[in-house]
Amino acid sequence: MLHSIENDFLKLTVNDEGASMHSLVYKPSGEERLWQGGEAWGSRDVVIFPIIGHAAPFEVCGKTYELKSHGLARYAVLAVEKKTEDEVVLGFSSDERTRELYPFDFDFSIAYKLDKNTVKITYSVRSKGGVMPFYVGGHPGMYA
Repeated sequence: MLHSIENDFLKLTVNDEGASMHSLVYKPSGEERLWQGGEAWGSRDVVIFPIIGHAAPFEVCGKTYELKSHGLARYAVLAVEKKTEDEVVLGFSSDERTRELYPFDFDFSIAYKLDKNTVKITYSVRSKGGVMPFYVGGHPGMYA
């Protein structure tokens, strides 16, 4: 499902599938600023957690795990935790399915907030069981 937020300058649409940006329109000109997919790269944006890129299988406590490219978040459907006119927060937590791929318990959220002509993105990761290795970030494609 798509969720839109906006202010006088920007309209941002976020997809709860992967929590990625789907569209970013600069309202004064009506221009789309987010890459809309194409031959060079089919995606628009990727939320990266808990790995970046393609990881080799890894072992934890004698069990082998393997994650898809960029981890878990991009393949998850995130729940809307908060939504206002100019902010949306999406999140998900570890469960049986995620623990089969990544053996750590966590809460993950991403907040998109519009501030004039700027999109502020805040990632939050909380381990629910001690030390947890991870990487978090975004991979948006933008038009120049």
